Amino acid sequence: MALEPMLPRYGDRSLAELIGVVRGSSTSPGTKDLRDAISGASSTILLIADGFGACQLDEFADLAPRLHSAQLEPATSVAPSTTAAALTSLTTGRTPGEHGIVGYRMRVGDAILQSLRWSIDGVDAQQRCRPDVVQPCEPLLRIDGQAVAYVGKAQYEHGGFTRAHLRGADYIGIDDSTSLVASLALAAQHASMVVGYHDAIDHVAHAEGLGEGYRAEVVRLEAIVNALRASLSDDVAIVVVADHGQIDVGSAEIVLPRAALALTSFMSGEGRFRWLHAVLGEQRSLALLLKEALSDTCWVWTRREAIDLGLFGPEVTLDAEERFGDVCVVPFVDAFVLDPAEAKEARMRGRHGSLTPEEMLIPVIVR
Repeated sequence: MALEPMLPRYGDRSLAELIGVVRGSSTSPGTKDLRDAISGASSTILLIADGFGACQLDEFADLAPRLHSAQLEPATSVAPSTTAAALTSLTTGRTPGEHGIVGYRMRVGDAILQSLRWSIDGVDAQQRCRPDVVQPCEPLLRIDGQAVAYVGKAQYEHGGFTRAHLRGADYIGIDDSTSLVASLALAAQHASMVVGYHDAIDHVAHAEGLGEGYRAEVVRLEAIVNALRASLSDDVAIVVVADHGQIDVGSAEIVLPRAALALTSFMSGEGRFRWLHAVLGEQRSLALLLKEALSDTCWVWTRREAIDLGLFGPEVTLDAEERFGDVCVVPFVDAFVLDPAEAKEARMRGRHGSLTPEEMLIPVIVR
């Protein structure tokens, strides 16, 4: 029997509401506990721990006891529960249907844009796909005319995705996570809001799953936050969140029927939220075939069904809608749907993108 999908709590307690709370501009009903917890802070550091969901924090509570004990009610990620869509919702306060970054790989015009690298066929696409046009919503990264400080890896500073979701921020580039604590603490002395990004947990999960390496990175995150807390005055708040959670699927693959592949022109999205773009005129046949064949392993929706379900928010722009495929295949079992055009993706063990609690629930921690 299929599980019920965990829908994003847009307008209440999703990633899209959190930046407004930290900025002091949100009154969403589901975030009162966070507003109360950081009330009166002279500065707030919002630290994003990529890939460290609320379910993983509970599972590895013994490795991060202070983080675990400082949890508030979890929030939800967005759909798909993947970095590009989620981080853009976090920084803009908008849903994927509004900002238009709707997945890891998405159709933009006649091409497939890899949104994190902002590349098409491995080539930088900033000229072909202007980041401020593809993602037109202005990030909420200025307060009273002052740029919010953002601390992240120097190698990402001038990338297209950075321009799409971080434009307006004061980007402070660091070479490795050992500089993270000092850079965040220094920035908090001069800004009312600072954002930091730590991606090590997500990287090791993709490469190795949720095993020994993952556990070591959880311990390391606990140490980073402890060191950061010790370096700050008591009136500076630390809010730790994630962009999505994570599951370990190993090499388990959902094999699409040959008949479905024959009706598919190409694919986009990612393994846990795969869009199939149908051969012209075959949209309905493709959807019916996949719904019947994959009912025991995947949620299968047409584009219209997914929009009407509210997966991408109450408003979906025409630009965003054009970036979807015709049918989405979203596994609820621990497996993925491979895109033949992205064979390297099969190497990943840890994955995210679907609507299971393990992928959708993110921690909200105040230290």
